[in-house]
Amino acid sequence: EDEEVAAKKLASEMGLKNRAELVTAIGTGEINSSDMQKHAAKLGTKRRRLFPRRRISLPVPKKADGWFSLRDSSSFRFRVPGGQRLRSRGKAALARLDFNTPVMTSPEGVVPGDRMVGILGTDGMLGIYPIHSDALVKKHDEDVAWIDVLWDIDTEAEQLFGVAISMLAANKPGMLAQATATIASCEANIKNLALHMVSPDFYQLVFQLEVRDLVQLTEALTTLRHSAGLHKVQRAKFDEASTISRIDWQSDGSEPRS
Repeated sequence: EDEEVAAKKLASEMGLKNRAELVTAIGTGEINSSDMQKHAAKLGTKRRRLFPRRRISLPVPKKADGWFSLRDSSSFRFRVPGGQRLRSRGKAALARLDFNTPVMTSPEGVVPGDRMVGILGTDGMLGIYPIHSDALVKKHDEDVAWIDVLWDIDTEAEQLFGVAISMLAANKPGMLAQATATIASCEANIKNLALHMVSPDFYQLVFQLEVRDLVQLTEALTTLRHSAGLHKVQRAKFDEASTISRIDWQSDGSEPRS
């Protein structure tokens, strides 16, 4: 059965007009995951996705066009763009670029479908940033080399990629549970969470999510934006994402460290 049709049937079973109302009800906390499972069972089917799953189409990096791989990352291909006006440090960094150059992804995360750019500095590290990263504003004034980046993955394989999102939540009971349930309804995995008060009325939530691609991430952000009490739902800025990326758990199960 088509997922779009199944979503409409599920909405009707739950007394709602259409899928849009169902998404809104999940976002406002009026419907939770167990409610959906119960009503889906009445229809004699498994729980369906609210959004039809779409495979994302990615450009293919070809070696003949100058794309190359690095040992430290099998998910990306790289290319040195022409026309850069490099200064002394940028030239030095580019001269040391080789197969063993280490690769680091920005704390904000990148997912298939994102436009990306690589930054190569004199520390010898090639950093990959989403093109919207606020950290790139500063990089424009630094003496670094810019590198083209494309995904090189099997889009048919089930892989998850990390990304950080942030939002403001009203300071009232149930808001955290509402946000996490909404994320779960989009089948995104929550890897980590940071929470802090920004005013007596609001606190900020920063989530580290794991998603398949930009399509699924957009679904999650869209559904969260329908949630009453959640505001400024967006991909996390560099500093916000950096804070949560430093949170780590000890292997012995002791308290987290940052």
